[in-house]
Amino acid sequence: MLEAGARDGSILKLFSDNHFTDELHAVEISESGVTQINAKNIELLKSVQLFDGYKLPFEDKFFDLFILSQFLAYGHINLHTPTSLKSFLIKEKFRIERELTGLYHRDTFFLVKNLSCKN
Repeated sequence: MLEAGARDGSILKLFSDNHFTDELHAVEISESGVTQINAKNIELLKSVQLFDGYKLPFEDKFFDLFILSQFLAYGHINLHTPTSLKSFLIKEKFRIERELTGLYHRDTFFLVKNLSCKN
C-alpha cells in the first residue's frame, strides 16, 4: 500500500498498528513530513520518500492499494475535488474500483471507528 502525501504518518501508523496490509510505503512533499514519519518508527513501513508531488518514484503496477486523503486545512500543491481527482486518475490510466468520497462517508466512518476500537 502507498500513501501519497502522508503528512506526519498518522494514517500509516493506524494501518500498521491494525495490520491492514503486509507492507506500507509513503511519499511526501515536505522534508519535515518525512522526518515526522520516520520518527514514528512505523512497524510495517518499508520506505518513505520525498517527491515532487507529480511523479511517483515507483514502477507502474507496483502497488495493490493507493491511499490519497486530503484535508483542507493542510497545504497542497493541487487542491482537488472528488470529481477533479477522479478525472485526473482516469486520464492517467488508473482504474477506479470503488469510491469513498465526502467528509463523512458512512464506510469511511465505520472503517476508522472499527480500527480505533481495536486499540
